Amino acid sequence: MGLCHGRAMGRQAAQATARRHTRQQTANQTMTKTARIATTALAACAIALAGTAYFALDPATNAIFPRCPFLTLTGLKCPGCGSQRAIHCLLHADIRGAAAYNFLLVASLPAVALLLVGELVRKRRPGFYAAVNNTKFTAGVLLVVAALLFALIESQQPYQTWYTALGPYASHLFCT
Repeated sequence: MGLCHGRAMGRQAAQATARRHTRQQTANQTMTKTARIATTALAACAIALAGTAYFALDPATNAIFPRCPFLTLTGLKCPGCGSQRAIHCLLHADIRGAAAYNFLLVASLPAVALLLVGELVRKRRPGFYAAVNNTKFTAGVLLVVAALLFALIESQQPYQTWYTALGPYASHLFCT
């Protein structure tokens, strides 16, 4: 009797432990979901506050916006220079002005939007997520952005600025 009773008690103890672990896992999952919702709400509030600030205040004239430390230290523009003013222009639907401040930011927005949509539908459409987050897509986006940057640079500078390095004999190749 003692042996059977020990086995029964062992099973009961194992079942109690399993129930306790199940309750803890459920509590952890609930905390994770609650924490995820709280984090998402906090991020949405921060984005809304920043968007309101960038819409209402012009970074070019307002001192509360930080200046680029790289530009301040070296006098050279970094790839992010002009991003704050570009965001201000985009919030006012001035795409041309935003591109003048930071073309790289404006050119990369469609790709960033596509990646965000891919992340949002990740569980419902895993094929779309995988297609957007592969190396070929990234290389294609970089190629398109590079082509757009090249087109912008070429449209802003006359031919005389880059072909003069070829010497005086090359002028007949480009000028009519």
